[in-house]
Amino acid sequence: MHPDHTNREMHSVVAVRGSSAVAPLARTTGTVLLEVLLALSLLFVSAAVVFSGLSASFTAVAHMRLRAQAVDLAISKLSEIEMRQLDPVDDGPNPYQEEDLAEWTWELATSATEGLSLHVTPMQRIEIIVRHTETGIAQRLGILTSQQEEFLAAAQANPSPEPLR
Repeated sequence: MHPDHTNREMHSVVAVRGSSAVAPLARTTGTVLLEVLLALSLLFVSAAVVFSGLSASFTAVAHMRLRAQAVDLAISKLSEIEMRQLDPVDDGPNPYQEEDLAEWTWELATSATEGLSLHVTPMQRIEIIVRHTETGIAQRLGILTSQQEEFLAAAQANPSPEPLR
């Protein structure tokens, strides 16, 4: 073999390999770019879904916090009635006096229930309605209380007729 002949064959093989390698390299670059764009779009869509879920969670937590605060405020008003700091008469809606509760109002509604007979103490339903003025969240909390003191005073003033047989 002649040394020139071997070099020529080598160059032709390199040229053939070099020219055939250029076309797949261009196709590979375009494919990689397409894959990167697809991966980025999937990343942005999944990030949007995650942030949407987080936003809904934060909204639900804020709503539950307001609901819990409304229940606490209603229980506090009922406690004031039980401690006789507040008269159980229809009243409201009234704003809270505290500065941090300026967005809240409370209302007191009462109704008497009739006893089944003359010997049953009548009951009074006391209901506290607490509202958040900005969101419209309202919480109702009611109890039944005995009107035994009023019943005994009325019974002493007006003695009842003979008991029913």
